[in-house]
Amino acid sequence: MKMQNPFSVVAVLLILASAASAQESAFKAGQALYVVAVRSSRQPDPSTERKIKVEFEKQKSFKIAISLQSADFVFLMVVEYEFNQVMFNNIGAGVEEMKSVEAFVVRPDAYTQHKADLDNLRDKALWRIRENNNARRTNDLPKKVVQKFHEGTAPRNSSRGAMMNRSRTAMMKARRPDLLFPADRAHKQQSRALRCSMAPGFPIASFPRPVGGLFN
Repeated sequence: MKMQNPFSVVAVLLILASAASAQESAFKAGQALYVVAVRSSRQPDPSTERKIKVEFEKQKSFKIAISLQSADFVFLMVVEYEFNQVMFNNIGAGVEEMKSVEAFVVRPDAYTQHKADLDNLRDKALWRIRENNNARRTNDLPKKVVQKFHEGTAPRNSSRGAMMNRSRTAMMKARRPDLLFPADRAHKQQSRALRCSMAPGFPIASFPRPVGGLFN
């Protein structure tokens, strides 16, 4: 059996890691997304489009672009529907429900060139996902997809910011712990007063009674 060159394997891994890193760094908080939702028949789906925009507004990480020209990216969702029969007062009725969704995030120029060709959009997508509806058909797929998009992009910035805040807090505590923990400062003052009271010649009557301190 022919052995693979280990250097070529490492090179391939580095290329894949670089591509993944480039995709992750492409998204930044505050960028504008142009939202498009269509049915699997390629007909517009304004109801789903509104739901997607509402979820993005709730997250407050990305802006909604009002035009393709003002967008940094295009968020495209393709929705597959199915008709189910439901009974109400012994009367059957057909209800349209979401079966699955597929979402892509592409650059505006790629969307303009290939919006009629989903295969090309998949190849050029910076982020994509496919989700099936649950058994209860709660139709919350737009919300779920938008949340997963943020889990893969915006939370990284938030976690980095939280880490920096924890580092600053640790530095402040090391320099001036009394600024962050006034209760610790009070206990230190009471302990210092207690040591002084035990020294020879110290007037006991002058020792202040601690409030909410060590002796209550």
